[in-house]
Amino acid sequence: MAKVIICTGISGSRRKEYLDRFVEYSMRLGKRVKVYHVGQLMLERAKRDGLNISSKNILNTNKHTMQALRGGVYESILRSFKEDHKNYDVIIVSIHGFFYWKKTFHHSFDHHYISRFKPEMFITIMRDPVDITETLKEREQWKRERLNEQEISLWQNVETEVIATWAELLKCPYFAFYDLQRMCTLYKLAFIPEMETTYISMPMTHVMDGPNRRKIDNFIKKLEEYFVVFVPMITKGKLPEVSQALSKKNHTEYTNSYQLVKIDLDILLHQSKRIIVFFPKPAASPGVVNELREAHETNKEAWLIYPSKLASPFLIYYYDRSFLNEKQFFAFLANEKKGTPRFTQKLD
Repeated sequence: MAKVIICTGISGSRRKEYLDRFVEYSMRLGKRVKVYHVGQLMLERAKRDGLNISSKNILNTNKHTMQALRGGVYESILRSFKEDHKNYDVIIVSIHGFFYWKKTFHHSFDHHYISRFKPEMFITIMRDPVDITETLKEREQWKRERLNEQEISLWQNVETEVIATWAELLKCPYFAFYDLQRMCTLYKLAFIPEMETTYISMPMTHVMDGPNRRKIDNFIKKLEEYFVVFVPMITKGKLPEVSQALSKKNHTEYTNSYQLVKIDLDILLHQSKRIIVFFPKPAASPGVVNELREAHETNKEAWLIYPSKLASPFLIYYYDRSFLNEKQFFAFLANEKKGTPRFTQKLD
C-alpha cells in the first residue's frame, strides 16, 4: 500500500513546483510518487462541465458551487486510489487549507474527505513572505488584492496552525518546512520514517558572512547523512530596530520578527527530536540560547559544537553534549549512529 500524504501551502509558496521536483527526484532514487494538484484539477473539471470558472476569479465562486466542484474532484481521486496504491509508493494530495481573499480568511477544505484519504502524514510548504508577496503581485488572480508582507505572514501562520490541528485530530505526524529545504527532506520523511529529525541552530544574526555561511552549509550537508535536518531561514524582510518604540513600530517589521520566533520555536524545533547547535566561530546569540532552553525544557537532546573552551554559563546549562570542532563531532556521530539508516544519495 502506498503512503498517503496531504500537502498544503498558501498561494505563492511554490508548493506545486516543490512537489513536481520531488516526483522527479524520487524517480531517480527508484521510488514512484503520484501528486494530485487539487486546484488544477478543479479548474479542469469546471471547464469540462461547462462551468464559467477561471483561475483569475475562482475564489469569487459561490461557496456551495465550490464545495460541489471540490467534492467531485475528491471523489475522482478516491476512485483512482485503488490502482494508485498498486502502482505508486507515495500518493500526495496537494491542497490549500485557507485562502486570504478580500481581506478575510476562507477555509478551502472538506474534513470529511480529508479523513477518507486516510493520510499517514501532513506537510506544509512555507516560503519567505517577501518572496510570496512578490510572486503574487505578478499573478493576475492576486495582483488586485495587493497583499502585504504582514498579511502573507499571518495567512501562512493560520495555514500551519490549522493543518497541525488536522494532523493531531487524525493522529498523524505533521511537518512544516521552507521551500528552500533540500529534496532529501521530504524523501526521508516519506521513505525513511525511522530516520531521526533534528533542528539545526546557529547564531544567524552575527555570523552570516561568506566564509562562515559556507562552513554552516557544509556542516548541514554532512549532517544530512544521519538526520532529517530542519533548517531555519534568514528572512528578506526588515526587522525592527532595538531603539524603535513599540508605540511607533512598523507592524510589518514586528510581524516578521515575531513570526521568525514562532516558526523556529513552535514549528521547526517542535517537530524535531533533537537540536544540534553549530557555531562556526565563538559568538553571543540570544536566539541560540532560547532555542537550547526550549529544547531542554521539552526533553530534547541538545548537542553543541562550539570552537572555544570558554562559553557563557547560560549556554553550557542547556546542552547535553559539547564538541570543540566539526571533526570531533562527526567522529562521535559516526560511532553514535552505527546501525541506523544513512542517507548517502544526492541531496537534491
